Amino acid sequence: MNKIVSANVIQPQKLLPKKGAPLPPPLPSSKYHRKLSTHFEGLESVYEFDFNESSPASIDNLDWSKAIGFSGSEGGSEGVYFVQFEDKSAIVLKCSSTVIADMFAQEISNFGDISTPTFRVVKMGVDEEFDTIKSTFERLDEKNALGLRGMYKKSLDRPIVMVMEFLKGDDLEHIGKEALFGKNPNLLSKKGKEILFDIGRMSSYDVLINNWDRIPLMWSNEGNAGNIMFISDKKRNVHPIAIDNSLTCIDPTLTENYLEYLDKVKTIFNEIADFFSHKPIFLGVRTKFEIILGTPSIFNVRTFFQKTMDYDMNENSLEQFLLGFLTGASTFSKMTRSNLTQIKEEIENSTKECLDNCKGTLELFGMGKVHLDFLEGVLEVYREALPTVEKILSQNRPHVGKPKN
Repeated sequence: MNKIVSANVIQPQKLLPKKGAPLPPPLPSSKYHRKLSTHFEGLESVYEFDFNESSPASIDNLDWSKAIGFSGSEGGSEGVYFVQFEDKSAIVLKCSSTVIADMFAQEISNFGDISTPTFRVVKMGVDEEFDTIKSTFERLDEKNALGLRGMYKKSLDRPIVMVMEFLKGDDLEHIGKEALFGKNPNLLSKKGKEILFDIGRMSSYDVLINNWDRIPLMWSNEGNAGNIMFISDKKRNVHPIAIDNSLTCIDPTLTENYLEYLDKVKTIFNEIADFFSHKPIFLGVRTKFEIILGTPSIFNVRTFFQKTMDYDMNENSLEQFLLGFLTGASTFSKMTRSNLTQIKEEIENSTKECLDNCKGTLELFGMGKVHLDFLEGVLEVYREALPTVEKILSQNRPHVGKPKN
């Protein structure tokens, strides 16, 4: 994502601290919350979003006149801004060039009951709030001392923006394994099982939409732990949330690439079946470690957790992740072509007036990335694997509560 300098001067001050003055607190470690903040001697400071003092605002009925500043995110998707209000509440404004595809990905996550940030869309020429948002950014930016005024304008020069909930938490890389799995991660707690199970379900969603930027189950990269956020409930239990959910369909007319992807998905199910079929002979002809080495997708998951948070997944923790993946795949297998078509038609109908007003097209703003044949192809693999999936789940029922449907 482009690094965007924070905007809006709210308190004129010298940037260099006086001799002996305490240094400002460090920025939050989470990639989701980091931002580029530039200081120059003799100039006024730019606004800095204060993560520690901010709390999630309701994304409905926002009073934009009470916004006090905005700041661009350093990590994650393009055109993402944190907006803070007088009461220290905050929301996230996402101005994506692929907003239609983002909306489609959100609807798919809803079908699989995958936890994602809540959002609503605001449309140019349809919703008066769109003009209010633009004028609010102009108001907050008019005193920018760094000569970088208007950097947000390109982002807001799009027909649809997303008002999203602000997540106050930390990502997988920085939350720490003890917070998730307890003081002895080898003795996996019930909560630890639930977390790994939910992350596994999250991965079944990623495979369906070809979101390669999270856990590298089948992709040749190191993964992105910043796209798994954790928030706490009233009992201070943490729950994983999937953020930056990018739908990256492969055009089925690119036959070789399309079929190669489907083969990789089939391989995942074969490797998981191999893992569970050898479970009873942990010290038999093939050791569990040899099985892991012979199953690249499982090896990738284990390596990801080792590098991300120094967590060495044992048989029990791997099992919970994989059971979550299978449960998610089972849920998504019930999604039909009719469901996909309905989602597409609803998005087309809800955005038509807006795009007509700005002379834009669905393809220009992300619908070109949506290929129903690709999604249907992956779903068909999920359906073909269902007998094996159901057998494994019946024999290894995860004790983490009722599976989500």
